[in-house]
Amino acid sequence: MDNTIISLIWLGISIGIVHAFDADHVMAMTAFVSDKLKWRKVAMYCFKWGIGHGLVLLILGSLLVVFQIQLADVWSQTAETLVGVLLIVLGISLLRRIRKQKLKLIRHSHGETTHTHLVLADEINRTGNKLPRLKHEHQPLFVGVLHGLAGSAPVLAILPAMMSQTKISGIFYLFAFSLGCLIGMSVFGVLVGHMQNKVLEISTKLFDIFRFLIAFTSISLGGYWLVN
Repeated sequence: MDNTIISLIWLGISIGIVHAFDADHVMAMTAFVSDKLKWRKVAMYCFKWGIGHGLVLLILGSLLVVFQIQLADVWSQTAETLVGVLLIVLGISLLRRIRKQKLKLIRHSHGETTHTHLVLADEINRTGNKLPRLKHEHQPLFVGVLHGLAGSAPVLAILPAMMSQTKISGIFYLFAFSLGCLIGMSVFGVLVGHMQNKVLEISTKLFDIFRFLIAFTSISLGGYWLVN
């Protein structure tokens, strides 16, 4: 592997990490994970986003690099519009969850180990202190796909790849960019997960205020996204 490809890989990873922290990415995933207590679960949601984002870029980008075809602008524009709608929907959905759900911290022990969990009060009433079975959700994966089609991702990832000297170096760049996005969003998930734990340690009411701010910010950003 020559120095040009190595430099291209490092460039792709670096730009990918920065791209993961775009406002629409951060806001969408924050709204998704705002009622998750375990930082590992938060990180997993963000990891799924990174997988979806990377897969669509790798598939489309590789096709564009190999066959030298360009993606019509309408695809990116449509995805941009859908991102704005998504942010509004996520914000409204979070507001509804806050209104309907009463969050409560419960503690239970496994032998000498004690765990703290954030659960719904009505589920505690139905099941005692048994933890409800959590559904396996794949929405972050599809949100990642949508973000991969929208915004600056096609420009940042695909255009440099199209201008690369060889097709293989272009594909290397696409992979590196996607890996950088995955790393960046996973790190963001870990940070948000730990931050939510800190807020919960202070007060569940403060945690609800935190979620209200996230919801309104998501709706506001979505509206701005659609207008601009």
